[in-house]
Amino acid sequence: QSDMEGPFLQFLLARLAKWQPDLVVPIGSPAGRFVVKYRDRLFPGTPVIYTGMDRRTLPHDAFQSNATFVGESFDLAGLRVHCVPQMLTVPAALEALEEADANRSADRSNLLITHPRLTQLRPRYDDINEIEIDVSTLKSDFVLLGHYHVHQKVDAGVWYAGSPDTFTFADDPDRPKGFVVLDTDTGAMQHLP
Repeated sequence: QSDMEGPFLQFLLARLAKWQPDLVVPIGSPAGRFVVKYRDRLFPGTPVIYTGMDRRTLPHDAFQSNATFVGESFDLAGLRVHCVPQMLTVPAALEALEEADANRSADRSNLLITHPRLTQLRPRYDDINEIEIDVSTLKSDFVLLGHYHVHQKVDAGVWYAGSPDTFTFADDPDRPKGFVVLDTDTGAMQHLP
């Protein structure tokens, strides 16, 4: 929401005055557009990997300076990242998750970034046409999930990352918003409100 961009930008500028990430991974079109718009102020020189969105929603110049778009899997030092975007059907989601599982690295940590709703958590409000799966279908050392806009742990190594702002009436306004930092060497997860 454009009326929230200014306050959120100021929040991030204050937070980033004390700490800079090694990598920025906006997941989804709203996050991608925000990073494109404010990257020079927030993350100058920091590599950016856009994922979980239609690449066409970003301007072509978004990829000119130390940035890329990833739709499947890629390797970083000591880490393989598997990206499975929101799918149209449960069978398509399960097939994409099986493909990510088959492509796991034996000599690196594996991080799965995906968007389904898990049966282990019930939302405040049910939506129609949800892609709902069981946590046991997520095969990875670490899993960061979209869908719920509140940070919460689901299982060992599995978290909903949450969102930096409230997006719908289904969001719980009493739960803190923010972003997450995952140490892929130790598995430590930190939520930064």
